[in-house]
Amino acid sequence: MSSLKDEAEVPKASVEDLTTLTNLNEGTMLETLRLRFASDLIYTYTGTILVSLNPFTVLPGIYTPDTVQKYLKNSHGSPPHIFAVADRAFKDMINQNKNQCVLISGESGAGKTEATKLILQFLAAITHRHSQIEQQILEVNPILEAFGNAKTIRNNNSSRFGRFTEIQFSHKLDHIVGATITEYLLEKSRIVFQAKNERNYHIFYQLVLGATPDEKKEYHLGPAENFHYLNQSGCVEVEGIDDTTDYEAVRAAMDS
Repeated sequence: MSSLKDEAEVPKASVEDLTTLTNLNEGTMLETLRLRFASDLIYTYTGTILVSLNPFTVLPGIYTPDTVQKYLKNSHGSPPHIFAVADRAFKDMINQNKNQCVLISGESGAGKTEATKLILQFLAAITHRHSQIEQQILEVNPILEAFGNAKTIRNNNSSRFGRFTEIQFSHKLDHIVGATITEYLLEKSRIVFQAKNERNYHIFYQLVLGATPDEKKEYHLGPAENFHYLNQSGCVEVEGIDDTTDYEAVRAAMDS
């Protein structure tokens, strides 16, 4: 016969903060995360920490402009979300008059790159005044990913470098005035060697496919299969990645 205490300790998908579990241990935490993930609830709090599980698919409706507005109005009373983390950091900066930091960590494929882009998206929308600077900050991502991301056996868009992004606001905190991005620990060895079924950095495949006929002639470009630094792993194409379209995005970002 089960007791009320036993029932309270059964993990449920409705638990939004793991610290509220009656019986807090590794098993109940993992089971709660599993149940939430099965319900497309990829975000869960552990106190002030946000646990994010990469769904490896697009979940409709969770990053729309309407969702941004929802968390702008009431992030504290809304379900766990990356936007709530960005909103809390921004409001703490205002209330405490101190710089704030959001640390994003996880293993390869955990979704760190996407989380960073989502926080930037929210910060760009949170201010009352909008400028070209905010758009430029968002458009720098295609460039960074092209030159610093590659396909690995675990992740088709793995960042092979560390990044520190600093967003600078006006004295009135009503708009973004600049940003500084520091890259470090780039995996330079990947340029000359890639393991089986991995790729070199995206930009090389984008260039040989997306360059104009005149550019290909001028730079002596041919198919990726013709270049040792691109073909030695046996992988030049990746399902779900359109190198030609991505190259156009890189060129557009450089021109902005």
